Amino acid sequence: MIDEKLNIALDGFLDKWKVTIDKWYVSQYPSLTPPTLKFKKGKKYIKITKVEGSTRTNSGSVEAFINMLTGDILKSASCSAPAKHARGNVFSDDNGMEAIDTGGYVMYLRR
Repeated sequence: MIDEKLNIALDGFLDKWKVTIDKWYVSQYPSLTPPTLKFKKGKKYIKITKVEGSTRTNSGSVEAFINMLTGDILKSASCSAPAKHARGNVFSDDNGMEAIDTGGYVMYLRR
């Protein structure tokens, strides 16, 4: 079961992330419908998937993983595994949005 504190932080993070995606689509792709964010709980991570078009299918691109113990936001390395280094944390003052760019994507590591 997801810890209540993590659940609240995750809801806030997903809501803010969705607003960022919607703003990007309105400014760049006004004729398209913005994608939705779906999440699925695993043993150690919560998988965040961005679904384009019809929500009846479970297909989409895996955008991020959230570590359920620490709240770290990890970019996806594949559809079933996160990358090694955290991009942000859902418990931060910015509620994890430091990990999301203006287009609604999880950022690459800065050098």
